[in-house]
Amino acid sequence: MTSFDPKPRSELNKSKNNIYVKDFPIAWTEEILREKFGKYGEISSLIRMEKEGKEGGVKPFAFICYNRVGDLVYGPSSALNAITDLDGTIVEGQAIYVKPALTLTERIV
Repeated sequence: MTSFDPKPRSELNKSKNNIYVKDFPIAWTEEILREKFGKYGEISSLIRMEKEGKEGGVKPFAFICYNRVGDLVYGPSSALNAITDLDGTIVEGQAIYVKPALTLTERIV
């Protein structure tokens, strides 16, 4: 039998602070993403990446984390507001995808 090893509170909330964004215009830079998503709260980290699309071309995606030190509710509520307001929004004829970021184990299940 293994002993219970709880995660620190900061780690539990971190997963709810992070969102995954895709299907946004290729021209959107980190600065544009910060402008669009910064309306929902303080962004503690943002990374924009690109991958090769199935039909060729480049598909951008991003991970955005909301956080305010000492406030465990702030990050998850900011992330939820961004998801609620922006997921499915049509930008340049394309619906952008904004959902909670999942760990690899969560994606496989």
